[in-house]
Parts: sequence; structure tokens; C-alpha cells
Amino acid sequence: MKKLLPIGLALSLVSRAALAALPNPDPSVACTYMQSEGLITGEWRVSSPDEAGCSSPAKDIGGGTPPNNLAYLANGDAAEAHTLRLALNVNQPQAPAMGLQLLLQASHSLSVKLTGKRMPPQLSKAITSREGNASAMVGQVNISVVRTDWPGSDGYNLQVRFD
Repeated sequence: MKKLLPIGLALSLVSRAALAALPNPDPSVACTYMQSEGLITGEWRVSSPDEAGCSSPAKDIGGGTPPNNLAYLANGDAAEAHTLRLALNVNQPQAPAMGLQLLLQASHSLSVKLTGKRMPPQLSKAITSREGNASAMVGQVNISVVRTDWPGSDGYNLQVRFD
């Protein structure tokens, strides 16, 4: 029994990220997940055996030049999707509300499609507070919210990643 303890301990220390996986990595499925949200991608494009993906055109939200916009992207290799992303570019930071609401709705929708569950409250808060920098495991899917501020601008990118 003592010999099994180190193996059990080692198994319990396996990284959560190493266990994360999309439930259906089929590229033809990954590219269609967000059609109901109006984020329609093209076909899965293979750049090399290790690099492929599909993406929707950016959907403009509100006014301003340039307007805020939302896009859906799936990335992986020639055979499988590994990461799905919803990306909100906030070009008009004084008017982010509509974009944040659409990102939140689309993120919940994608979470339900992938896991059968809505995103946890801390991820919703990371979106609505515009802070990002939060993550959680939902089933076998790691969901993270990441904010990237643009240098020399008040604008930023807020992404919700599923992998």
C-alpha cells in the first residue's frame, strides 16, 4: 500500500490544464458553434500540419470610429480545434456596455454548448467589470477571461478563451 501512495499523490498533482480539452474538437463543429450569435466563420483553414483555424469577421457594435467589435475564433492543428475564443475589441472605451453585454451572452452560450453549464459567476464578473484575468474549469474545459490594454490608447481587448 505504501508503494501506491506516491503514485496516487503524483496523479493528484497533475495539472488541471493538462486535463483540459474541448469535448468535440472536430473543426467542422468548432467553426459553427457561434452561428446562432451571428458570428459565422469560414471553413477550417490549414496553414501547416500544426496550425489551422477559422474566424468570423468582426461584428461592429455601436458607433464611433472605429467601433467596438466582437469576433469568434477557433484555433488548432490540421485535425482538431484546441482553443475557441470570443474577442471583444473595445475601441470606444467610453461606451463599452453593449459590447460587454454581447460578449457575456455569447460566452454563456458557448459555455453551455461546450459544457452544458453557464460560465461561473467569477468569469461573468471578470467580463462585466472589464478587468479580465480570471479562469475556471467547467467540466474538462478551462475557461479564462483575459484583458490586454493597448499601448498609447484607452482601448483594450477582452477575450474569453475555452480550451
